[in-house]
Amino acid sequence: METPAASNSATEAPAVGHSPVVGGDPLAPERLRQVAEDVRDAFPRPSEGHELVLIDVDPHHLHAFWTVPPTAVAAARETLAGTGDTAPLVLRVHEWSEDHAGAAFDVEVVGLQGQSYIDVWSEAREYRATLGLRADAGSLVPLVASVPVALPALSPAQAPAKAPAQDARARTAEPKPTETPVAPSAAAEKTAGLAAEPLRHPFRSRPPWPVNTIRGC
Repeated sequence: METPAASNSATEAPAVGHSPVVGGDPLAPERLRQVAEDVRDAFPRPSEGHELVLIDVDPHHLHAFWTVPPTAVAAARETLAGTGDTAPLVLRVHEWSEDHAGAAFDVEVVGLQGQSYIDVWSEAREYRATLGLRADAGSLVPLVASVPVALPALSPAQAPAKAPAQDARARTAEPKPTETPVAPSAAAEKTAGLAAEPLRHPFRSRPPWPVNTIRGC
């Protein structure tokens, strides 16, 4: 009795050059190319020039991403002479309005191509950033600047609490009554003068009558 040969169809590898089958739908080269294009569109290619972009995330956060060429950073470090090699790369973020730039703060970053989230707790709603090298004295050698971006408005719950106004009566001290000096009366002056004089006996040093004429009974 001959034993039937075992089937090896379950263990056979797909033929070379055939696309694998997933759920009955082969991944054709056309479909793979479409997936690659979708991924490329979702993640733009890094820029080779100068670029700094600010994006508003929520009322308290900004997202910054940047690209600067190595030659630009090297040239900026040369302008700082001896401190150029150690100067940090920073994002200088400042409040922005149409007529002037307001208060600013620095966020240290790394990389010629990078990104960073920025915490914002000021009431100002419009900001602009500059990427550059910070000198020892605090000045900035700019590399690239962003356009202004506006954050969403703060809700009443997110607005910083303000100190309650003090009562005007608490801030204004009541004037104390002024004591007017009272002039001493004539009687008081006379009494004071008598008190200053030495006490004298009402009689003279010797009585006007003979002392020996007084006898006791």
